[in-house]
Amino acid sequence: MERRILLARHGECLSAVLSDSDLILRDEEDGITERGKTQARELAHALLSLTKRARLVTSPLRRALETAIIVSEETGWNFMKEAALREAELCFPAETTVARAKEIQLSRHLMVSELPFEGESLAKHRRRVWAWAKREIESSNGDLVIIAHGGTIDQLQYWLFRCPPDISAHVYTKCDFGSYHLWHQSRVSPDETVFRLDAVNVSPFARYLVE
Repeated sequence: MERRILLARHGECLSAVLSDSDLILRDEEDGITERGKTQARELAHALLSLTKRARLVTSPLRRALETAIIVSEETGWNFMKEAALREAELCFPAETTVARAKEIQLSRHLMVSELPFEGESLAKHRRRVWAWAKREIESSNGDLVIIAHGGTIDQLQYWLFRCPPDISAHVYTKCDFGSYHLWHQSRVSPDETVFRLDAVNVSPFARYLVE
């Protein structure tokens, strides 16, 4: 029986509509917008077109959790929060602007193993996500839906395909579904398919997925 793993990014969040001069929002403040709620409903319908029953897990951060709640309501599936699916903890200094946050995020991608400030490096984030994937994805049965963040989904994709997301991007077949873009490709195993659904701006590692 074919198994599906569905990697879904949260709907548009409040921080996505800020200007560069605005101060960033903390995770507990960063819920989804009205457009993000519409995207979450579209995500639920996309999921139901791919599977009728799945295990649903989500990052506990507000933007992902609010997306998961809507998906759960639309599909009837229960969900579980998984702390390991959080986005990387960058520990931005107080009063950080959006423009400065973008600079910090870029420096994190350039310095994989360490950061010049307190926070979680790309390597530490990868280890956290991969440990969860090895424990939960390898041992689970049936279809699995994961609602998380661009960077976390990049790391899950890295683990699933055993190569960086920008390299594995070419194995996806692109289709449109509402305001979500759907990529899919069978893994090495002939009975397992991986899907990736993104709505808003994807993370730097996934930039090659966008046409």
